[in-house]
Amino acid sequence: MKLEYESEAVCGEDPQDTCAIGDTITTLSWNAPRTKGVEIRVYGVTTCFGEDGSGRPIDGHCLRAHTALPGSVRVLLAKEPASKGKVTWRMAPGASLGEVGDGVPIHSIVLAAYNSAGEHSIYAIADAGDYCDSTECP
Repeated sequence: MKLEYESEAVCGEDPQDTCAIGDTITTLSWNAPRTKGVEIRVYGVTTCFGEDGSGRPIDGHCLRAHTALPGSVRVLLAKEPASKGKVTWRMAPGASLGEVGDGVPIHSIVLAAYNSAGEHSIYAIADAGDYCDSTECP
């Protein structure tokens, strides 16, 4: 799996003007699965799980394996047939990895493979996000 981020430049018609940063264009590619009838769905995780029960940073990331991800903390970013091998989407620049909708921050990115019955694989972490970007960590 490979995740690539590209910042879009927004420039005016006057060459003397300074360009601004536009959306982040994100592309996720994979080697498997490439099975016909399987769909890859990419989700943004809207909560950063960076602290333990006592409020101390865990490991500097917002997400790690075996973290429960109920629907209330996931937002669908993109979906494509697995046979395509890649999917691209846009996010507005913002805190952490970007923002979607009405400024909802995305802290981590996960994906899962869905079959035609709607059953899905476990979520694979494409980007765990950095808890320590916005918070001081030891």
